[in-house]
Amino acid sequence: MSGLGDADFARARQLRDEGEFTKAMEVIEAIETRRDLTDVERFSCQLLRATILIRRNQINDALLLAEKTLYKSQDLGQHLVAIDALIVMATALYELGRYDEGLEVITQGEQLLANLEKPASTTPRVRKVIQKLISKITGRAIVTPHPPIPHSVIASASSASDTDQLSAIMQRKAAILFRKATLLIAQGHINQAQDLTQQSLELYQTLGNRARIGSALLILGSISSRKGDFDKALDYYQQSLTLYEEQGIRYYTFSSINNIGEIYRQKGELELALEYYQKGLALATDIGNRTYVSTALINIGATYWQKGDLERAQEYLERGLKLLEKEQAGTIGVTECLTRLIFIAVEQNNQERAQHYLNRIKEIHDSVENKLLSQIYRLAKAIVLKASPRARYRVQAEELFMQLVDEEIIVLELTTFALLYLCDLQLAELRNTGDSSLLEEIQSHVNRLLEIAQKQGSQWVLTETYTLQGRLALLQLDLNAARRMFTQAQTIAEEHGLQRLATIISREHDILLDQLGKWEELIERQAPLAERVELAQLEKLVVRMVRKRVEEIPELPEEEPVLLLILAGSGISLFSKSLMPESALDTQLVSGFLTAIHGFSGEVFSQSLDRAKLGDFTLLMQAANPLLVSYVCKGQSYSAQRKLTTFLSRIQADEEIWQKLVEAQQMGKILTGEDYKAVEDLLIGIFPS
Repeated sequence: MSGLGDADFARARQLRDEGEFTKAMEVIEAIETRRDLTDVERFSCQLLRATILIRRNQINDALLLAEKTLYKSQDLGQHLVAIDALIVMATALYELGRYDEGLEVITQGEQLLANLEKPASTTPRVRKVIQKLISKITGRAIVTPHPPIPHSVIASASSASDTDQLSAIMQRKAAILFRKATLLIAQGHINQAQDLTQQSLELYQTLGNRARIGSALLILGSISSRKGDFDKALDYYQQSLTLYEEQGIRYYTFSSINNIGEIYRQKGELELALEYYQKGLALATDIGNRTYVSTALINIGATYWQKGDLERAQEYLERGLKLLEKEQAGTIGVTECLTRLIFIAVEQNNQERAQHYLNRIKEIHDSVENKLLSQIYRLAKAIVLKASPRARYRVQAEELFMQLVDEEIIVLELTTFALLYLCDLQLAELRNTGDSSLLEEIQSHVNRLLEIAQKQGSQWVLTETYTLQGRLALLQLDLNAARRMFTQAQTIAEEHGLQRLATIISREHDILLDQLGKWEELIERQAPLAERVELAQLEKLVVRMVRKRVEEIPELPEEEPVLLLILAGSGISLFSKSLMPESALDTQLVSGFLTAIHGFSGEVFSQSLDRAKLGDFTLLMQAANPLLVSYVCKGQSYSAQRKLTTFLSRIQADEEIWQKLVEAQQMGKILTGEDYKAVEDLLIGIFPS
């Protein structure tokens, strides 16, 4: 094609990437009227049209068009075009939630690309495999004969000596790696997907394809998010946003903004999440992309649901659903939105509306055979049945939840919901019956949650599951195990930027310490399970996990500092500093603290306990072998713990001071003089003077 034709193709792609789909289609139609089009150029028009159909949510039409292009390109021995067609087909299958089939298709594209450099005898075999695969996807037999492909065609297509040819092969290699990664993510194979995406990114960087660099960064951000590294995810998303804004590609800019909002939603910073979702909504409205408008509306609705504002949540979800259906969006998105509306209807005790939404999901489910859709439908049905006051419906709900947790994990959140709802049902039964055998079942579900969270790298689920395990330990009257689990949960939350969740867990740990007297009294008289369930409040935690709700925490006053201590592992004091007026600090009280900490020091090193209660005072402890640092205060402990962590970090960062403390520990000596002053200076800016 002439240079003008190349410019037309570039213009059509640019319009597509900007979300100007109608204009892009007009340019493609104008190109197709040209009489001098080669077969490859005609195929390129068809595949470009298919990618636009995907973005317009006309997924099945796109799949059919890509399939036809695949057959015709094979007939003419145009293998690079065939690879492009397979990539588009895999993308369509991904959008339809047909991940296994998508992986089969993209793997065939991968093999075809590799076979371009092999003898011609391998090509008919690859073609047969592809034909069999397409028959499986479409349900139609392939009977069209295909002429043999000349070796010269393969040789010319595989030649890497020509720069343009090498670039074409690299582009397809990068695209295959990228699409394969997205399909693997959908199936939960995060680490493998990360490696492939990184390879794809490096290829796009070599090619200088800035738009696709941005796409790879978005996927890396998604992977980091799933692993709970929210800071890294935000960095990837911000990089992609910068790239897209510099190029004026507003279609992809929406994805970056939306994903940033999603990170804040996962972190529990719901107001920030809403701010970004609203930005995304404004952008989607401005460029006239109704699919993105619906995405933004649904995300806003989901955020209001997390906040507990059910009326607003329903309003936004209904608006998003209406647009999805108007755009003839993929069935998965529609059913997921309907399921969220079922959650809300159940919370509002509106069984009739919940059943209405369920009936709509059933209509879709009955018309499409899809494993993910089947799981969504059964989850939604179980949620509606669970809300019924009739015992037999709750039994049916439990059976459906059990089915789901025993099946292959397709979407992590779906299996997690099923496990949590199972726990909720069995906790209610435990409270009513006091049947101790239920504890084992609930514990097995929690263990499965923990296993899934660790495998999938979901730090939110991992954090909350440790908290749930802590509450189960309370039911079994194992107070030390409960405290260890709370400490572990808070540590994970803090390490992965879930500060609001960490604050909530810290507060719950403080409440547990305040309730120790009650729990010890229950232990003494071996109180019945029903009574323990009431005090442990497990059902409240399960509801929080289902909704991923981070409660609004009132502004808490700073703790009242009392005393800072550095001790040897044996409990001997190496450094002590009063943080309250000397006249108010009773020497007997200090002696009591030292005695208590000495007793706790062994537990801290062996069991990772981080706090204890002594009357009205809280003792916070952090071990850094061979030392133990303790901060005594009154009031809430979260801000106090952060101060203690900062102080310990300063000690460890100063090699000279650290060595002095280790030597003092070895000799059993108290720091004095300049050594004491050096440690005291590290307190400046952390604790009140």
